[in-house]
Amino acid sequence: MQALEVAVHAHDVEGVIACLAPDIVIRSPITQRIRFVGLNQASDLFRRVFKIVSNVRIYETVGDGEATQVIFWRGRVGRHYLEEANLLRLDEVGRIREMTVFMRPIPGLLALAEQLAASLASRHSVMRKLILSIMVSSIGTIYRLGEPTVVALAGAGVPNGDAARKR
Repeated sequence: MQALEVAVHAHDVEGVIACLAPDIVIRSPITQRIRFVGLNQASDLFRRVFKIVSNVRIYETVGDGEATQVIFWRGRVGRHYLEEANLLRLDEVGRIREMTVFMRPIPGLLALAEQLAASLASRHSVMRKLILSIMVSSIGTIYRLGEPTVVALAGAGVPNGDAARKR
């Protein structure tokens, strides 16, 4: 996993892809309706994600040296802060054979979903890209506009002073 961390911090997508098993399965944080199977689909996905997400830094690993690990990282999608946890299951030679992805906060996840869906759709047609951009950006806009009101009306928790700076 040291090779993965070095590649991630160097923003070296080919180095990350080299850490994946040929039969990798990636479970999306965006939808349960699809998964990415095999090195071709995973490589395409990572190349697209690396064009969208910047300033990635792994900040914690749980289970280092084990066949099952969790890595946590932070990054940015444009002006949006993004955090991710990856549940990794490794094969017998230490390559990633399963990755289940969890992300937060919602504005960062939606910003990634918008750009990634448009990128994936652009392989098919400009019209698909446009339709997906409009659909997902609408969801993101509604959420970003409504989030302050939802938080205020819920009246729960403690305000996070770092939230404005991280976004």
